[in-house]
Amino acid sequence: MPLVDSVPAVVPATLIRRGQRGRVALASLGFSLHQSCEALVPIVVGIAIDVAIAPSDPWLLLGTLAVLAVVFLTLLSVWRMGELAATRAYVETTYGDRRGLIARLLAPRVSFPGPAGQMLSTLSSDVDEAATVVWTISRAIASGAAVLTASIALLVISPPLAALVLVGTPVVMVVLHFCTRPLERRSSAEQEALAASSALAGDLLSGLRSVKGLGAEDEAIRRFRHVNERSLRAALRASYAEGAFTGVSSLISGAYLVLLAAIASAAVVAGDLTPGQLVTVVGLAQFLQWPIAGLGLVGAQMARVRASAGRMDVLAGTVSGPGSQIEHGPGDVRIRGLRLPSGGELTLDVPAGSMVGLVLDEEDAIAAHDRLAGLGRSDDGHVHIDGVPLVGPPAAGARPGLIAPPHEPALFTGTVGDNVVPRGSALDDAHVRAAAEAAALSDILLVEGWGREIGERGRLLSGGQRQRVALARALAADPAVLVLREPATSVDAVTQAGIAEGIRRHRAGRTTLLFTTSPALLSMCDVLVDASGEEAAVVDAAPSEGRTRA
Repeated sequence: MPLVDSVPAVVPATLIRRGQRGRVALASLGFSLHQSCEALVPIVVGIAIDVAIAPSDPWLLLGTLAVLAVVFLTLLSVWRMGELAATRAYVETTYGDRRGLIARLLAPRVSFPGPAGQMLSTLSSDVDEAATVVWTISRAIASGAAVLTASIALLVISPPLAALVLVGTPVVMVVLHFCTRPLERRSSAEQEALAASSALAGDLLSGLRSVKGLGAEDEAIRRFRHVNERSLRAALRASYAEGAFTGVSSLISGAYLVLLAAIASAAVVAGDLTPGQLVTVVGLAQFLQWPIAGLGLVGAQMARVRASAGRMDVLAGTVSGPGSQIEHGPGDVRIRGLRLPSGGELTLDVPAGSMVGLVLDEEDAIAAHDRLAGLGRSDDGHVHIDGVPLVGPPAAGARPGLIAPPHEPALFTGTVGDNVVPRGSALDDAHVRAAAEAAALSDILLVEGWGREIGERGRLLSGGQRQRVALARALAADPAVLVLREPATSVDAVTQAGIAEGIRRHRAGRTTLLFTTSPALLSMCDVLVDASGEEAAVVDAAPSEGRTRA
């Protein structure tokens, strides 16, 4: 099953996840039977008036009341069936879509170009809104079943009245559809403004420490107030449009139903209808108001669903990346024509097991590291790990065994152990302990051990401690190729020297690329590549017993 289904905006049925269409069909059946039973209520009442009440037959009256009780029992049962199926389909659709999008976001070397708050808004409100297609489709089908049942009953009672319903209902629906155009536009604008507000809120919360440190609270409040007010105005405009549509739809459908009841009353006066049939016609006319109004709202509801599904599709499309199967090769790295912001290009061959130090200008180092992390443009050069392209669809769905953690990696709420120990390993594994020792985590582990709480995003740790926990996590993952950029900038010189020795010792036999200007780290490298001049160097690094410099 694909992580997220394709979402063509013109085919509503494709908005439902595979595996849930059976439940949606069951919900549609349940709601349709419920609406049909609702339509049967005035029919049974009309029959009771004509065959039991008018001739004063108590036994027939009891019989029709029993039939009415069965109708009510049935409509409650089928409504429960439809509601249960729709709820399960909705919940599993939101869960599946959200899980699929998160899986793509967490895939190696993929990124979302928008702000984090926008991504959060898509994963929360847009996923929920898109899943309401379950209710929209099932209830639209049920409304159609209600109109069909009422039309058949009216056809039996009076063909002219049935013709009025069959002709008038589509006309009313077309008129209501055109009335929904302003609502559709304003609903889409409301969702976009809400997404922008959520995006800014998420970004402000994630950077709250920086905002406070810079004393920028007033500016942050001003910006959020501006975006929030714009979102409020969009929501109010959408609410006004929805209220106006509700009023107009009630007026149009009410006028149509009054016309229908007036014609039926005239037929009774003329002797063409019985009193029971009049009650049935009037009851059906009142009942039809809600199905007709519901059918008129389908366009606006689907517009909201398509808008949210479109943003989900954008998120799913922008984060698609390599396959999930990791190739644990020897770790040969081949870089060709990697373009740098300074205007130069980097070409480099790194044999497996080498530790290479790359000295670049800061902007070039950031760009090269991001490219190796798979986050750059695919036309900025070519990178192969053990002959497998770093970006693009590799053979058999495999992806190279390379890890390039960001310079400021995210830590998760929990303990030090939760953030360091890779899946499938234990805290007492020798490899994990060695990774922690190489990252100079001994001072943390000696006091509270692996169970030390680090707080939200590691905020109970100092900057240097957070950096060392992240380094230990990268070392414990033990990839064939590890790419680090300034992994020890937040520690003192003595600790930095210890980390340099630890990385050298722990990564022995594995390929390591270090973007750094630290003498301590560079002194541990087999090969030094100095591309910090006006032009990036073109280097062919070869293994040697001593250190080489290019």
